[in-house]
Amino acid sequence: MSELFDNPKPVELIQKLIQIATSKDANDLVLDFFAGSATIAHAVLVQNAEDTGNRRFILVQLPEKTDEKSEAYKFGYKTITDVAKERIRRVIKGYGDTPQPISDGFKVFKLTESNYPKNQFEFDPEKSEEENKKEFTDYLAKSKQIKFFDNTKNIDIVYENIVKDGLSLNSKIAEQKIGKNDVYSVADGERQLLICLDKKIDEQTVTDLTGKNYKGKTFICFDDALDDTAKANLGLNVELKTI
Repeated sequence: MSELFDNPKPVELIQKLIQIATSKDANDLVLDFFAGSATIAHAVLVQNAEDTGNRRFILVQLPEKTDEKSEAYKFGYKTITDVAKERIRRVIKGYGDTPQPISDGFKVFKLTESNYPKNQFEFDPEKSEEENKKEFTDYLAKSKQIKFFDNTKNIDIVYENIVKDGLSLNSKIAEQKIGKNDVYSVADGERQLLICLDKKIDEQTVTDLTGKNYKGKTFICFDDALDDTAKANLGLNVELKTI
């Protein structure tokens, strides 16, 4: 994709720097805060393929728009980020006259606002207690969690909880059934989260979670999905967190 840029960085030079600065067996992490067209990722992937290394990369790039007169824009890449993502895909798939696919992958995350409503209500000292109470009640109704999450993708909520609990964005995520509910199982080494985004946690699910297989594990669900008895029972066996 070098034809899309006037002065593309030489992959071979970046790769040479990676050879000097990193070790193939150290799980080194290469960070590029100005990713551009993802030359760093390209070089890391190629170097790993050549010496069976375990290097990883993190790229950060603002969604800067491409010039409407540029070749990149004509090819359908509206932002620099679009170019970077497509380049990484092509490197992994293999490119050139004799394409060499690479057994690797990457994830893309977009920084956005939290899925959780913020507590922004403030009592107005100029209003009566009754007026403030009514406004607070109205505020609570508007920010009710279950309603708020209706228009949010489950996987976005899962990843936000991964971040909140300090797990890696490379955590393994699997879907499973516990009792009668759908649960996301998130594993990061020895750390594990169980996240259920159903609006009601079934009694059978509560019973299963109080078993020895889930002792000490972290279980996350909507606050309204459990009654007080279920919360008390679960709290004796798992680390219960409600959202």
